[in-house]
Amino acid sequence: MRIPPSTGTFGLPPTTGTTGDAAQTTQVTPIPVLPSLDILLVDDDLLSLTCEKLLLEKEGHRVTAVNSGELALEYAQVRSYDLALMGLTLPGLSGEQTAMLIRDPLGGAISPGLPIIALSSLGGRQVRESCAKAGMDAFLPKPILWEDMQHAIRTTLALRGKRQAA
Repeated sequence: MRIPPSTGTFGLPPTTGTTGDAAQTTQVTPIPVLPSLDILLVDDDLLSLTCEKLLLEKEGHRVTAVNSGELALEYAQVRSYDLALMGLTLPGLSGEQTAMLIRDPLGGAISPGLPIIALSSLGGRQVRESCAKAGMDAFLPKPILWEDMQHAIRTTLALRGKRQAA
């Protein structure tokens, strides 16, 4: 059996290849490195929590990982974070409820300016709208690809910075 030559890695276009008779080279733009961040990571799935924490720490971030909304609120009250990555289906308080309590200016907001990215295997417009109403800045579907997480973090921090500057 003959194996055909690869056309790329995992469906991505090759960095150098041929199209018809003409040679084609694709330029790869390096993704800028994120600054070291203090991140509050909240997820009820222990495997996801562990993997996400290890990946973030490998990139130089300081991560506080908790598995409930109540613990997230406790940590947010005693420590300042640059970003929160928040699961939605948590025991006790949901991710949306936790985000609302972090943001609520009338209820003594814990950290109204904290950028929050929702993490969920649930999808659809209603879930995303619920996250937006709760004050979350972005939504990242599971399973999470590392490049997508980096992009979501970068974009969320940039947008939050523009809002605060205005």
